[in-house]
Amino acid sequence: MTTKRQKTKIHEPGRKVRRLLEVNVPNDREQAMMDFMNGNIVGQPGLVGVAGRAYRQAFNPLRNKKRPIYVVFLLGQRGTGKTLTPSMVSKFLHQDEEALIRIPCGAYKEKHRISQLLGAPPSYVGHRDPDKAAALKPSQIDPSARLSRHNIVASRKGSDVPVSVLVFDEIEKASEDLEHVLLSIMYEGQVDLGSNEPTDFRDCIIFLTGNVAAFELSKLGRSIGFHAGVKVVSQDDIESTVKGVLENRYAPEFIDRIDEVVIAQKLGKDDLRAILDVHIGLFVRRIQDELPRGQQFDITVDEAARKFLFAQATRGSDSARGISRAINRYIEQPLGGELTKNSISLGDLVEITHEEGNEGLSFYLVEDGGTTSAADQMVVVGERGAGAKLGMQRRLARAEMAASKKEKLLYCVSVRAKGHRALAETAGPLQHDMTAIFGLKVVKTVMETEEPPFSLEFYVRGVDEQIELLRETYPEVTVKRIDEEKAA
Repeated sequence: MTTKRQKTKIHEPGRKVRRLLEVNVPNDREQAMMDFMNGNIVGQPGLVGVAGRAYRQAFNPLRNKKRPIYVVFLLGQRGTGKTLTPSMVSKFLHQDEEALIRIPCGAYKEKHRISQLLGAPPSYVGHRDPDKAAALKPSQIDPSARLSRHNIVASRKGSDVPVSVLVFDEIEKASEDLEHVLLSIMYEGQVDLGSNEPTDFRDCIIFLTGNVAAFELSKLGRSIGFHAGVKVVSQDDIESTVKGVLENRYAPEFIDRIDEVVIAQKLGKDDLRAILDVHIGLFVRRIQDELPRGQQFDITVDEAARKFLFAQATRGSDSARGISRAINRYIEQPLGGELTKNSISLGDLVEITHEEGNEGLSFYLVEDGGTTSAADQMVVVGERGAGAKLGMQRRLARAEMAASKKEKLLYCVSVRAKGHRALAETAGPLQHDMTAIFGLKVVKTVMETEEPPFSLEFYVRGVDEQIELLRETYPEVTVKRIDEEKAA
């Protein structure tokens, strides 16, 4: 089915067309990025918002290209998502949350340690000849200068997105010498290495993270208000305290070179519960991605188990880090032990619940109750084949299983490009993968316009698991549910 949409313009003599631009409305790719961040960072609209603005600036053709793309100072208490934010930005940009350079500032307090960032000068211990550094493979890291141009590009891990992410963690522990290096980077986007070779940071998003004012905040009281007998502290109290300490701690020229300062919100009970669900989902994803061939199994975590995990995670903890510890202790360790005992086989389902009176969780094995991909069932000789990455194939098998049991709904999948050629280059692989996800029957509608962006729409029938898999593979596409009754 093919339809054409013609855009007509009526010009009246002597009259100019005046139209309000929706400058705050994100484009499709920016919206996909915000959706991704919201799905991974819970209860922190400030952190998600600044990540979206940094992403928009990275692809802004009018940005000042004589300085870094964006410099962000993320502040707040521990376990609120400050360190997670740049990791998720890297994952969206380069499909790898470790595709960044992280500098733990507390490890670079002495002057001789600064040379490990910039490289030692000639005749000094640790100096590397520039010609030898240039001979490194693109994926190799230059240990002689962590902030070398080679490492900035290598940190993208092969991604063709020309944006790098730098994180200076626990910035309050940085020495004065390291702060001087940062001043140069933030202002000019360049710094000289020990070999006098300039390093360019103008294609970098720079995150500074820290617990500035941690002592002052501790005197205000506990920040999460659902603990009995604990003083409730407002977000305004936190922000005013942090900003006051920030202005006293850093010189005005340092603060002036930061594009945005964001203070992480305090996390409430509902936020932490949502974070628990996210972490359980990440654990399921890890099972799919990391288990070698022949060991794949499924798990379900019911509401009773989730309530138990939440109670354990928030006992004596007011941060999201307690959630990771609880999942590790009560799910990851027991299941790992069962795998080593070979009590779980390929295609099994493990149902996890909590029974009243027990100090831990209960695990029930349903033989052959899970799903497996065709690749998991292949007989492979040798360790290399056994350890192959099968995550996408396993998720595809689960999507197919869900599609066979649920009612399929109609969706519109659209992709945009600046030109017909770019649209064709994107649409070809997209249509191929959609055929694999949704089956052979994919109906498409071509939308033609007189000017860019050119768009192509596909109409497919599917279930939530298939749509989620599509969005994971192509975060830049727009997916909308179609109400068939209204469309008719």
